[in-house]
This record gives sequence, structure tokens and C-alpha cells, in this order.
Amino acid sequence: MVEPDCTEQLKKRIYAIFNSAELDIQNIFSIAITDTQERMLLLKAELTGALAQVNINVTFEDLAPLTVSRQVDYILNLVAKHFGISYDDLLGRKRQYVVSQPRNIAIYLIYRFVPVSFVWMGNYFDKRDHTTMVSARNKIEFLLNSKDENLLSTIKFLEAQISFPVVERKPHQMKSKRLSPERISKIRRGVQLSKQRNV
Repeated sequence: MVEPDCTEQLKKRIYAIFNSAELDIQNIFSIAITDTQERMLLLKAELTGALAQVNINVTFEDLAPLTVSRQVDYILNLVAKHFGISYDDLLGRKRQYVVSQPRNIAIYLIYRFVPVSFVWMGNYFDKRDHTTMVSARNKIEFLLNSKDENLLSTIKFLEAQISFPVVERKPHQMKSKRLSPERISKIRRGVQLSKQRNV
């Protein structure tokens, strides 16, 4: 097993450089960085080997904490795969229903599972305004509140595949008069068509 504390060895190497009259600071830092990188690679290899010995099918990357952008990418890839569209289409400017409805679902899931603001989401989604993100979230919430069974099952299926916890946010008041009945039926028809296409 590699010793996690490498300070003594590092001190000896630095003292050796000072004693040999090579007082080049860049040389000292490059040795320290190289030594740290070597130790990290050894620890990574040992951890991967230990996991393999106990027959756990997990990689070192799986154990690394998910950054916000990795969480967003995970959700976008999940939604894109589920609806059979490309990742770039979700982030892009296409307004066809077969792209916009999955994009709205992705925005809703990002809002639920990733601790980011609507402004951050808007910048991630091709520099859109934050109100577009709020509108997308509200559309999906409205449809969920109106008991759209197809959408409800889709959201539950996607949420079951997301392993990170739901973000606690302040409750907001959703204005239910934003969507007309014609718009609601059009959204429902599009979800049904999308589901039929993916089956």
C-alpha cells in the first residue's frame, strides 16, 4: 500500500536541491507537482485494484464527486437518449415540438436535481434568457399538476435513473393561467407522439 503522507520524501528532495545550490523555484515546484501526480496515479491504481478484488464494478471516476456541469451533462444525455434526439439539439435553438418538449423536461429535471440558478441554466442552454428557463419549468410543472399521465410516467422513469439528491428550493407560486386549453392539448398530443416514436 502506498503511504498517503509523502511530506518527508518531498522535504528530502527539496533539501537536496537547496544543498546542491540549485535554487530554481520552478524546479522545486515541478518536482512537487510531479511527485503529487505520481502519488495520485498510484492511489488511483490501488483503489481500482482493491475494488476489483472485492468484485465491485465501480471505476475511480464513479467515486469522484459530480460537478455541477457533469450533473447537467448526465441529465441532458439521459433525456436525449430517452427521446432519441441529440445532445446538441437539446442545447440548440430548434423549436420543433419533438425537441422543445424534451428540452423543457431536461430543464425541469436540472431545476429539481442540480443546485444552479436559472441564469446559469440559460447560459448553459445556448445563452438563453433566464425567463425562458422559468417558463420551461413552469410548463412541465403545470402539465404534471394537470395529471398528464404520459408526462408523469416519463418524468418518474427519468428521475429513477438520476442518483443525486433532489435540491431543496424555496416554494414558488406558479401562475396556472399561462397556458390556454388549446396549448395544453397540443403539448399532450406532442408528448404522446414523442412516446409512440420512441417505442
